[in-house]
Amino acid sequence: MEALEINKLDKMFGKLHALKKVSLNIHKGEIFGLLGPNGAGKSTLIKIMSGSMVYEGGELKIFGKKIDKNVIGVTPQENSFYEELTVWENLVFFAHMYGVEGSKITKRMEKLVKSLNLEDKTNVRAKFLSGGMKRRLSIGCSLVHNPRMLILDEPTVGLDPDARQALWKIVNDMNEQGMTILITTHYMDEADSLCDRIAIMNQGRVIAVGEPSNLRDLVGEDVIEFRTSPGKEINKIAKFAEIIPSVSGVRKLPHYIEVRTKHSEKVLPKLIRHAEELKEEVIGVNIRKSTLEDVFMALTVGEKEKPVLKESKDKLSKTKEEKE
Repeated sequence: MEALEINKLDKMFGKLHALKKVSLNIHKGEIFGLLGPNGAGKSTLIKIMSGSMVYEGGELKIFGKKIDKNVIGVTPQENSFYEELTVWENLVFFAHMYGVEGSKITKRMEKLVKSLNLEDKTNVRAKFLSGGMKRRLSIGCSLVHNPRMLILDEPTVGLDPDARQALWKIVNDMNEQGMTILITTHYMDEADSLCDRIAIMNQGRVIAVGEPSNLRDLVGEDVIEFRTSPGKEINKIAKFAEIIPSVSGVRKLPHYIEVRTKHSEKVLPKLIRHAEELKEEVIGVNIRKSTLEDVFMALTVGEKEKPVLKESKDKLSKTKEEKE
């Protein structure tokens, strides 16, 4: 039995087709990442999973049953507690809201503040907590009813590196205790570090699913980072790169370009020669393997409903067979 089973889920907002026959499984006990640009359908899918939004077609089961709010905890992007209440008061309030029995509240709250490293902040008003502590309190408020699955929507937005690392540890600790966790994030390093598997959404569809390493193999290209002296000529070099037959994509950044290709040994000399013709000094070249961010950009930017789900499944199946 899977933690989550979604089969051909559809959702419309008037004429807008927000979800288009989305199918997705999340295994029990895994950390699953959901990635996608704004408007891809992630928030709509989460709202349906949490029971706060209805859907038109398809099927959704959580731990083998229809939607049950009691088995899911949701931590939204915005802080979900009351600023004027203390940490302890917030947790107790949400425990009552979820119908937790009075005899279980104290024991449950003591366990929560310990696991979230908030033991010395129980009597502090929420508005006086740091950003990282506020995120931990938000997570605590979504865990008071002891759900089997936790949904974290952009959990580390706005946090400094130390606070992010501390939150990552808490997420891993909860997962090691058996919690199934779904994370949406725009931080590719976060998804790569935390998630056992990842789904990429675009235009209301799931376009790729797999382990981070398998998804990186979908692109299977080198990325040439090509930097010249500051100036407008970098745009001309980018346009030139776009017409090279073996180049699959060009990304323009403020002071350099990224060129995706399977033949970097042929493409790089052409870029250098063109820069010389433009009398541009090449001040930096780096060739690296594709990252998860490169995969995300390749599958979502400038593409409309690119059908790569089957390809990702085939590669995953082949990898599994080789391991066996």
